[in-house]
Amino acid sequence: MMAALLALAAVAAPAQTVDASLAILSDSVWRGFSKSQGQATVALDLAYRLDSGWFAAAGLLDRRSGAAAGRYEFTTALGRTWIVEPDWALSASAARYTNLRGPHRVNGDYIDLSLALDWRGQLQASLIASPDNRLGTRSGWTRHVDVGWHQRLGQGWAADVGAGWQDNQGIGGRSYGHGHAGLSWSTGPARIMASRVESAAVRRGALPASLQASRWVVSVLITR
Repeated sequence: MMAALLALAAVAAPAQTVDASLAILSDSVWRGFSKSQGQATVALDLAYRLDSGWFAAAGLLDRRSGAAAGRYEFTTALGRTWIVEPDWALSASAARYTNLRGPHRVNGDYIDLSLALDWRGQLQASLIASPDNRLGTRSGWTRHVDVGWHQRLGQGWAADVGAGWQDNQGIGGRSYGHGHAGLSWSTGPARIMASRVESAAVRRGALPASLQASRWVVSVLITR
């Protein structure tokens, strides 16, 4: 759920605050693939925001036993948000993903450089470039484009749709698209979400079948 915390830090009105979240997930889906081997898992995230627009975040995800990159993924991020107009916010950030405790058959440690644009907390678009992704012995740039829409329906209900494209040509891999659509209900600090995810990653041969993400995903997010 690091992406959710970074989005929260990026689009909220500037203030000196600390946000924390606990997520319980039926599957941790990220950019069209499963980070938790299709299993239920938990994630912890923290975000600290200054009134100047700077923010920092840290997160820990249990990738479950058998993850080729390592059992736990630790993430740190630093960025800044600019309120361009009352309805628009632009943010830039850098994040580092590090995998701990595991076989490390796959190098899952990498850096993300991100630009994100938000309109009224409803429309989000992001461009992400990773300079050090790896496929086998080849290391290079990958890119990801993502667009999402959050529609408030009233009485705590909301609908979300989104689509993305992962470009792996820089590391000699196959690129693929993915999308999602779902409903959520919020009450107090809790948000319950159910989404249908569709991804072409496995079908196009970009990722192994163990990372299949085309399924229903249910999650509970508690934010402080």
